[in-house]
Order: sequence, then structure tokens, then C-alpha cells
Amino acid sequence: MCKCLKVTKVTKVTLMCFSIALFVMSCSSYPQLPAGTAESRDQRIKQYLDQLTTEDRMPGIQYMAVDANGVLFEYASGEAVITKTAMSLTSPMMFYSVTKVLTATAVLQLVEQKKIELDELLEQYLPFIPYRGVTIRQVLTHRSGIPNPILGNFYVHSASEAGSFDRQSLLKQILLDNQQLEFTPGSDYSYSNLAFALLGELIEKVSHKSYEQYIQQNILKPLKINSDQASFSYNTFESDSRGYVERFSVYNLIISFMLQGFTSQTEQGWKTFTQHWYLNYPAHGGLIVNAPAVSLFLKDQLSEQSKLLSPAQKAELYRIQKPAKSSAMRSTDIALAWFINRDAKETYYFHEGSGFGYVAEVRIYPKSAIASVLLANTTKMPHKNLMDMIDNQFKNKQDRSYKE
Repeated sequence: MCKCLKVTKVTKVTLMCFSIALFVMSCSSYPQLPAGTAESRDQRIKQYLDQLTTEDRMPGIQYMAVDANGVLFEYASGEAVITKTAMSLTSPMMFYSVTKVLTATAVLQLVEQKKIELDELLEQYLPFIPYRGVTIRQVLTHRSGIPNPILGNFYVHSASEAGSFDRQSLLKQILLDNQQLEFTPGSDYSYSNLAFALLGELIEKVSHKSYEQYIQQNILKPLKINSDQASFSYNTFESDSRGYVERFSVYNLIISFMLQGFTSQTEQGWKTFTQHWYLNYPAHGGLIVNAPAVSLFLKDQLSEQSKLLSPAQKAELYRIQKPAKSSAMRSTDIALAWFINRDAKETYYFHEGSGFGYVAEVRIYPKSAIASVLLANTTKMPHKNLMDMIDNQFKNKQDRSYKE
């Protein structure tokens, strides 16, 4: 039986506090990466990240930078499970909301197959939803007006519930409790996990496969990403990890108040849960990955000939759709699921994901023709600041070399 959590004023306030806590953590900063020559770059980055993990600023981290031709830099350090398992590039990490990029890719594959069109109404395929006049494109750009309630027991269920979790019953209750659009579709911007959960329903309806099966067969398999690199279950990985938050933190207080039915434990000042958890709706954030798997997806996106999308659909994926100014996301515009920002050198595409115990971010820099992924098993870290510093080290094409 699913555990439904009706969104009251209390939970909305708590969700706002949760978002503020994430924003503050992502906007703090680490010490500056020491300057040096291109020849010393890899060693400087490694020593810098080693210092962050040994100083307990994070339990563990994975980072990779790639271009279309290969791996420019790869790194893993710290602990995947504190006191038990070292972090490696094979350790599984929650991708959380970065999963939305793969959901958008899947939708464009269905457009390519002429099974759907971006400007068709979502209700045409999902007549049970209460939202009228919302197009698929508006959902992909967070301009649908579909609300963003907490989806069940703070979005997740435990691994022990995985076989019996009733996703459809929960969705029915969520839609019953949240029947009104927040604004006229297309007139504004507001991030919505529920909207992407409904895209998962769309993919299942049109493809006649579960969302998980579709992603595995049509995105992961063509890129030769194995189930021990990316999956919707920890059981397919050979190694393990745990997500952590600081024991004495606002974030921990919020989670302790909101999340029901989980047993926690504390290790060296970090709090985690004794069992794994899965997202109630995988299309908005349920993929589990490691950095090498993500790098294969990013290399495909940098390639002139994607294995996943035709040139026309790939161009549509990255075409700027509407402004999406967000201080929390640090974005100026949005494409289809991809957010857009501009640093001192160029415009880049990105998506981040965070929740209990993990943070993830991917970036694509079209002008420099590089991409990067950062995965860490704590929510408490200024990942944007960290990626700004490290990514900049690989933008000069003359200084690149490849890992074997």
C-alpha cells in the first residue's frame, strides 16, 4: 500500500525551507583551486579534491570531463560507505533530477518516430489528468502551470517496498489533491516534478513499455551503458554507496520531520539511512548512475552523429525555448529540460539534481566542445562553485590530452 502525503500549508512551508537550504548549500564556496600550468593541471585538481575529502567537506565524489573524442580527466575519492567502502568510479550514485534530461531525450525519440508531437496536448494521451490546455513542450520547459507538490513520502519509498509500491494509486491521489494549474500554460515558469512524472506516464502509454524499460532499451543500451553503470535499482551494481547529510544541519531537521518510516544511523557526524530508497516516479529523478556511464551520454551529445537523436531532434533538444530565470538553478533560459547559463567565457547547458544524501550536475559547453559530470554522496556541498573552477581547466583545446 502506498503512503500518500497530502500537501498542506505545513508541508509547503517545509518544502520551501528545503529548497532554501539546498540553494544556500549550492551557493557557498570552497577555497580557490591553485593556479598553475597545463602540465600540472591534473595533479593540481587531484590534490585539491583529495584535500576536500580528507577534510570531511564531503564523504565522497566522482568527477569526469570529456569531449567527443574521449576522457580528459577522471577522479573518484573519499568514501562511498563511511568506514566500509571507498568511493570509486564504479560506485552507484543517485542522479536525481538530472534524470529529466534522459526523459526529454526519450520524448524526442518518440517525436522522431512520429508517435507524438511536441505541441500536442498532454491530455490527448493522458485523459485522466485534470490539467487542460497543456502541451508536451510546455511540460518539458516547466511552463505548463502543473503544480509541484511533494510526491508521496517525501518523493521516495524504501527498497523493501520496491516490489509492492503502488505508483498508480499514489498518482491518482496526488492528482485529486492538486487539480488546479498554477498559471495559464505558457504564461510563466515554475519547476515541476509532477509534470515530469506525467511525462513518464506519456512515455509508457505511447511506447507500451515501462519507463524504466524504455530508458534501458532506447538510451542506455545504444550507448553500451551496462546495468552495473546505470540502473533504476541498486541491485544491479557490483559496489554500493550511501547518501549522507550532516547530523547537525537544517537539512537533516527537515528530512527527519518529513520522511516517515526510515531508520537512520550516524557515522562520524554524517547521517544516513540503513536501507536504500527509490524515487516514487523515476521519470523526474530515479536513475542511479556512476560517472563513466554519464560520460558516455555526454560524449554522445557532443558528437556530430548522436546514437540517440537525429540532427533535427538533437537541435530541438538544445534550442532555447523560453526565459527561465532562476536564482536557485542559476539559469537564464531553458531548452527542453536543459537549463542554460553563461559564464565569463561562454554559454553552457546544465541540469542538476539533489535530494537526501546526493548531489549531481552535468554540463555541456558547446563553444569549448567539452562536458562534465559531478556526483557526490552528500547534499551539503557548493557543487556549482566546484564545477566552475574545475571545468575551466579543460576549455583550452590546445591543452587537452586523453586518458587511456
